[in-house]
Amino acid sequence: MTNHRLVKPIDENADTESSDCTPGYVLVIGATNRSDAIDPALRRPGRFDREIVLGVPDESARVEILLVLTSKLRLEGAFDLVKIARSTAGFVGADFAELANEAAKLALERIIYKRMLSFSKKWQTGNIMKIGRGNHLQMNKWRGLE
Repeated sequence: MTNHRLVKPIDENADTESSDCTPGYVLVIGATNRSDAIDPALRRPGRFDREIVLGVPDESARVEILLVLTSKLRLEGAFDLVKIARSTAGFVGADFAELANEAAKLALERIIYKRMLSFSKKWQTGNIMKIGRGNHLQMNKWRGLE
């Protein structure tokens, strides 16, 4: 005699009576920028209810992306976002985020370099004034000439 019975799994973390989960449904969300690399078996009819394709943004969409990404940045000077969008065909949001990060890093390096140069000049001028009266040995030592 065979005993067939339905065994219902019990979730210890949730009340089984008031669970909002509907059994039998699986939600799969995936994203890729290489749809050609997806196994064709996954894309056969009946496998997924919907496949949403988002293309590469056009120029006006790229301007909007740039506006959003630069809205919280403190920009110095005139930035022509339309010109940037026009010259970045094929860029998507992630590319613009990376572009903004790289620009911020370059700006920071430039600021640090200018401050170091300014500090160095102030230090050099201050030491020349302190050394003053013909004591070039210390100054040459500082310059690395000795």
